[in-house]
Amino acid sequence: MKILAIGDFHGKFPGKFEKIIKKEKVDMVVSVGDHSAVEEWYKYILVFFRNLKATGERMSAEEYFGKARFKKLLKKDFEAGKMVFRKLNEIGKKIPTVFIYGNGDDDWYRYPFDRRIGVDKKRLKFLKKQKNLISINYRTKVVKGYRFLGFGGYMDTDEMLKRQSYDSMEATVGRRKRRARSKKKLDSMLKNVGKNDKAIFVFHYTPRGVFDVIKDRKNVFHGENMGISIFSDAIKKKKPVFALCGHMHEYQGMKKLHGVPVINPGDAGHGKCAVIEIKDKKLLRVRFIK
Repeated sequence: MKILAIGDFHGKFPGKFEKIIKKEKVDMVVSVGDHSAVEEWYKYILVFFRNLKATGERMSAEEYFGKARFKKLLKKDFEAGKMVFRKLNEIGKKIPTVFIYGNGDDDWYRYPFDRRIGVDKKRLKFLKKQKNLISINYRTKVVKGYRFLGFGGYMDTDEMLKRQSYDSMEATVGRRKRRARSKKKLDSMLKNVGKNDKAIFVFHYTPRGVFDVIKDRKNVFHGENMGISIFSDAIKKKKPVFALCGHMHEYQGMKKLHGVPVINPGDAGHGKCAVIEIKDKKLLRVRFIK
């Protein structure tokens, strides 16, 4: 079976993906999230954290962009996200297309680990109409004989569980509570993965130990680790055929973690993806496309 692994679109869907699916005779598509969150947000995030680290003050997106531009950007982001989901839905008419959400897809899904974080009803309404998409977010599901485990959305990284100099203890405790709830959910999902299952794990954030160090020198967290240890523990415990991850745009490739191949298909917004060929419990080959 051939799988096209893609993710980190950020509101872009290069036409080459549909050509690759046809040329490679791909059997299914798997998205690791971040369908929306256009590039303008990244510039704000860099400034937000730079300012936070230096002064302890939190600048809102509306303050950074200005009220009028902020409003336009929200609309642009919504339309860009819809475009990506529509493209995936069209592909889903022909071959199974499964997906999880990324941290950039906030407002598109219900975040179960903190009630204060809401969801946009018009986004949910739109997604309900995309009948050919298979969500594996926070669930396990058998597709084409393989048991997929999907855990996407926002995550507090291991480093964020430590109290930061610019943060209140209340904020730190909040992150630790979210992590505890995340772990409880993941542990319950792992019970659905049997010893004889042909399992494939799909994460948005990277497991700790691979593709997890920030290389971008413009980022105030340059050199810091963004990995998630509960994902690494899940891989070690269940030994899936392989695991997918995204989030870290500066990476594309495959590395072994606890003897299991972990694949980052690269930044789909800039045309990167991976074609993965498997048979039963064997990973036969991976071709990375830039």
